[in-house]
Amino acid sequence: MTFQEFLKFPTATGFAPAARARRPLPTYRSLLGEAGWRLLDPAIRGRFDGRHVHRAFYGLMGTVRLSMAGRALALLTRLFGRALCTSAGRDMVTMIDVGGSGDEAGVWQRRYLMPGGRAFTVKSVKRFDAERGLLECLGHGIVMELDLTAEPDVLHFTSRAYAFHGGGLHIRLPRALWPG
Repeated sequence: MTFQEFLKFPTATGFAPAARARRPLPTYRSLLGEAGWRLLDPAIRGRFDGRHVHRAFYGLMGTVRLSMAGRALALLTRLFGRALCTSAGRDMVTMIDVGGSGDEAGVWQRRYLMPGGRAFTVKSVKRFDAERGLLECLGHGIVMELDLTAEPDVLHFTSRAYAFHGGGLHIRLPRALWPG
């Protein structure tokens, strides 16, 4: 799959279900629900309400974990441009640059500052999908289905499932093969 095809996911892969045209795409707000949306600081809501084309911010990743399968998959993706982080850690400083428009979830570039001064950059495309909600497309066919939850002034993105998309296929990975 070329990078241009990847940016058009899921329609370029032939995976898009016929019902997609009839269902509206979700938004961050609709996925959280009104009560969750109101828990967030107005600045956080502003980052995710679709009004801004480009956003940049920083914060801490509390915990970054890698399973054995995840470490192997991360090392394998290095052959194709490093789609996954190869290090685990706690309280990693993270700089995030988000581009996109209100009708897409955004193109994300995250730069993790690792212990020892190393840095790692992950680029991904978040897409709203009528069937699966929020997807994070990491490249090389690796896709995370994400759940959103809100706490007072904190928006959490949690992996619900990992899958491979390509050639018209959607294959959910068994939990034992999840990267982390």
